[in-house]
Amino acid sequence: MRAKTNFDTRFLAFEEAAHITTLFIITDFARNFVTAAKAKGMQIDHVQHYVMDPTLLYKHMVEIYTLKKTDPKLKNMIFLHIEPESNKHHDELKLFERRFCMITQHLKMENAAQLAGKKMMMENILLKLNVKGGGHNHYVTPEIYAMPLWMEKQIMIMGYNVCHPTGQSRADKMADRLPDPSVVGFSFNGGVNPDSFIGDYHYQQATRERKSRGVLPPLIIVVRDGISDGQHSHAMDELETLREAAAEYASPVDDYTPHFIFVVATKRHHKRVYADGERGLTNMAAMSVVDDTITDPSLFEFYMQSHTPIQGTAKPTRYTVLKNDVGATQDAMQSLMGALCFEHQISTNAISIPEPVYQSDEWAKRGANNMRIIKQMFGEKGQLKKGFTYDDLTNSLSYWNSPLEK
Repeated sequence: MRAKTNFDTRFLAFEEAAHITTLFIITDFARNFVTAAKAKGMQIDHVQHYVMDPTLLYKHMVEIYTLKKTDPKLKNMIFLHIEPESNKHHDELKLFERRFCMITQHLKMENAAQLAGKKMMMENILLKLNVKGGGHNHYVTPEIYAMPLWMEKQIMIMGYNVCHPTGQSRADKMADRLPDPSVVGFSFNGGVNPDSFIGDYHYQQATRERKSRGVLPPLIIVVRDGISDGQHSHAMDELETLREAAAEYASPVDDYTPHFIFVVATKRHHKRVYADGERGLTNMAAMSVVDDTITDPSLFEFYMQSHTPIQGTAKPTRYTVLKNDVGATQDAMQSLMGALCFEHQISTNAISIPEPVYQSDEWAKRGANNMRIIKQMFGEKGQLKKGFTYDDLTNSLSYWNSPLEK
């Protein structure tokens, strides 16, 4: 029997529906969209219609930002930007989101025109809107093996990944420009709701985290992407840095020495696993696990295919547990990683990697894209000059310590 890894939420209200004070939206699209959002339990106090010129995105956002500074109705607002697919302004929109500190959502005009007849497409857009508005779409209950490791108030689960730049050009060196930094994306269940993953990115320098729920977690589970077998020793160095950072954060008030579980999750391997049935070789059933034969007997590892591929050959994720301070079992770790693949709040399907890893990848890309767009839009003024530090860049472009922090 194949495991079911998708679920239908079209006729269900969100577990925690968002409260949006004002939604900026195109007039022609507003009625059906707002009606569908309210049917899911969302509260939208005010709908602000506007006539969009896709070529004037920056102008639109400046105007809304100016209104936002004086109108209390715009405190928890969302700007839904709809434009033809050919315009490709998504990266600019996300840079402006941080610049003007307003939540944005991007939608293709071609998709918007079909929403009345495509209920699942409408559902997918609402899933994202509710999360952006501070809601929570669904809760995940793991198998019993993983319950002691699940995201209660006392346990933090985090993921991080690094997006490295290309080499510095000769022209940049001659102009005495600062080399582009590596971008570290990270995600963790750090919101008020312990099931909600939030994240950010920073440039080179590490960022401290806060006690979001008023308690320091005694157990921190780290899921790391993007490293090979030959870099396992480097990962252990990173773990020691995390231990030191945790102790430094609590000092001198608390004597804080949390336990760690450190897992490497990667799809950068050459293993393929198939099921041999009546129809020949096929993809494994979703949530299938292989923990012997093809695994390294000297390591605590397993392969899991958590998702159902739309087409083609599925590639399982390889999980290697490099540190296990609490003695978690194979069953517990397999159940935990599988449950985290259902935590992607804007999808009704299990994804192929755990949610904190997926989010950290996306945050690293966001940081790199924002750097790229600044250079494209502002030319020489957008270049990193000597004297401007990576900390300055992080403070300018990351969401940390901004009105969008939560």
